[in-house]
Amino acid sequence: MAQAAEMTSMNDTLWLTFSLMGIIIIIFGAFYFTKWFSKKIPAVNGSKIKILDRAVIGQNEYIVVAKVGEKVFLLGVSGQSVNLIAELDPEEYKDENSENIKPFPDFGSYMRSAKELTQKIGRNKNDGSN
Repeated sequence: MAQAAEMTSMNDTLWLTFSLMGIIIIIFGAFYFTKWFSKKIPAVNGSKIKILDRAVIGQNEYIVVAKVGEKVFLLGVSGQSVNLIAELDPEEYKDENSENIKPFPDFGSYMRSAKELTQKIGRNKNDGSN
């Protein structure tokens, strides 16, 4: 009887271990697939349209400064629409270098910042318990 209980416990442990390994493999697979896929899609900035600046104002809501040809626009962008707020003075955005262009962050940068945050929280918990 004890052997059967021990065997069931071992089977449960093996099942849990392999399930956990499977979940970890799926997470890393999703990470690397996203990284690979992001290289395959076209860049945010085209040859005629450039995103010069953006600010997050809510969930899926941004204010964007976009340069189209020689004109510069201030746009309100949400998940459902894009609205023209104002046309800006192109002289303020004369710099043709790509230094002002801020690409959207990739999945890897989100993962790194989440890792840093969890490490920071872990350090703060350890510091407070001593």
